[in-house]
Amino acid sequence: MTTSDEPLLGIPDIDAGLMPYLPPGCLIVVIGTPGSGSHLLAKQFAQAGIGSTPVLYYTTSERTSDAQDAFRSFHWDPEPVKFGNLSDDYYRRVLEPQMEVSRLRERGLRLEDLRNARRPEVPLAPYSLVGRFLNDLALLDSPFRLVLDSLDFLLELLEVPDVVNLVRQIRSRTQLVGGKAMVTVQQASLDNRSSAMLEDVADLGITLRSEPNGATFDHTLEVRKLRNHPEQTQIRKLLINDSGFHIAP
Repeated sequence: MTTSDEPLLGIPDIDAGLMPYLPPGCLIVVIGTPGSGSHLLAKQFAQAGIGSTPVLYYTTSERTSDAQDAFRSFHWDPEPVKFGNLSDDYYRRVLEPQMEVSRLRERGLRLEDLRNARRPEVPLAPYSLVGRFLNDLALLDSPFRLVLDSLDFLLELLEVPDVVNLVRQIRSRTQLVGGKAMVTVQQASLDNRSSAMLEDVADLGITLRSEPNGATFDHTLEVRKLRNHPEQTQIRKLLINDSGFHIAP
């Protein structure tokens, strides 16, 4: 098991209670409702590892510059973080070439003309978003901290079992080399079965909620699963200030 003073989520009052029950390599699955702060928690988790392990942050829903600006807005330094943007990669390698081919077809060009018109940097072989991610994962051979924020984009492109299999491979890598990984997903993207499949893979399952309370919203963090320790499940009210999430007094 890991030591209780090692950062996990970057929320000390929660970390101290969870860390003694987690293995050195662990996977966290965060399921969020709209406005609950899953993207913020992903960044807080990432910054908690800066200085102790390599930190990799893969975004599928933000521009890389916007994610970096969000780090800075909470006084976290994005410079040590290696950012990957899977949605940008998919657009550049798949969607943009498809649009180019469509434009050329509208001009009545033949297939051979289309081949000749391709930009040299566009590969002829099919591009695999999962393959690109798994290649990066396979290169991690020492403890690391990794965020995949979020699975929603992958669930638009892939079948649920394929996404769950990807998450399993992330967990296998964390177990092998002692990494910590967090994947996020919006609750609206999941049905009961797919939610159960993802939570089953997780060492730590968290649900974030945002509920209206008058003119504001109450934010809560539910520890729904802590592997082999159901007695440690809990619901905590959260506050957000200029340094991220904190436990409400």
